[in-house]
Amino acid sequence: MARPPFQPTDDQRKLVMRMSVAGIPQDLIARCVTEGGIAPMTLRKYFAEELETAEAMANTKVAGALFKNCMSGNVAAQIFWMKSRGRWRETGPDTGAAQAPNIKIVFGADDGDDGRSEGEAAPEDREGVVREDE
Repeated sequence: MARPPFQPTDDQRKLVMRMSVAGIPQDLIARCVTEGGIAPMTLRKYFAEELETAEAMANTKVAGALFKNCMSGNVAAQIFWMKSRGRWRETGPDTGAAQAPNIKIVFGADDGDDGRSEGEAAPEDREGVVREDE
């Protein structure tokens, strides 16, 4: 005898919608729809609308609540809205070009002898060495 065709209930549709909004994978949603679960293919066949529209519907509700908070004077909500929707950006004070820290590379002992032999190039003349006075 064949199994009767699956008939989703309103409660099952709501459950699938909530789980889909939460980002639960479809194979886990399918296991929760009925006591014994349903096949993921059955889930996609009978709950396609819920699976496809759940995130957009939830985002619409959240955006509506955010807008309501903005219009009621919630400054944090207004700032968030303007940053995300109004493309506002925070900028710090203009300090000009970034400055690198002063770097002093010392070779040998600090006794005035730079440790080079006669005729050897001074450290600041060597390739790749940066020397700045304090």
